[in-house]
Amino acid sequence: MDNYTRETISLIENLPEVEEITQWLEKEVNAPNTEEVAALSETVKNARAHFDNIIDENQLAFIGDELAEKLVEAESEMRLVKKRFNIPVTVVRLTYNDAYRSEYVAGETFDNTGLEFTIIYDDGSTELADSSEMTLVTTGALGVYDRYVTYSGYGTTVRVMVAVSAAPDQGDSTGDDSTGDSGSVTPGDSDSDESSDTDSSSSKKPGGFSGCKSYAGAELGLLSAVLGLGALVILKKKEKTN
Repeated sequence: MDNYTRETISLIENLPEVEEITQWLEKEVNAPNTEEVAALSETVKNARAHFDNIIDENQLAFIGDELAEKLVEAESEMRLVKKRFNIPVTVVRLTYNDAYRSEYVAGETFDNTGLEFTIIYDDGSTELADSSEMTLVTTGALGVYDRYVTYSGYGTTVRVMVAVSAAPDQGDSTGDDSTGDSGSVTPGDSDSDESSDTDSSSSKKPGGFSGCKSYAGAELGLLSAVLGLGALVILKKKEKTN
């Protein structure tokens, strides 16, 4: 057992018994008594904070169920006493059980059968929520992108996790040639258009194949003209010489 667990056990053991806490419900509500109740509340809250920080199962086993139950009973009774002495108790959060339907098909609505909420107060005490005080905010059909539904109550909200799968197809059209969705390329599709664009663009772009042919033909014609002119000049020079 580690030192922190020993300290936690000591804090819980030193808490007053439930009967002692209940006696405060009969005492006069005045400033001195209110201060004592507030101090006692902080003692209980401190014990709860220590207990909640212990997550190792072996250490929790040292504390045992009896002391854990004593802490819960003290918290519950203190909430009643604080209410009598007008010491505010704040709802920290809401939790819920796992005895509800969590898996759905798209189009179905949330089913709250078996769902229960627990109120967690700032002093660590808990209370089962009244279902009539809880309101389902997420209404209507569930979709595949829904991961939770939201409830509100007691001044706060809580998200209840769900898993929604796609609804099954209405009839199987896969592979049906009559639908025209076989995946083959038909006239007018983008694939055929792209090929025609590619073919037509090659003769228009500068440096394209047709352009090269024209340019080469022009060069050959010019070369023939130059050669012919040269031959004519040489012939005239020979005539003069003779």
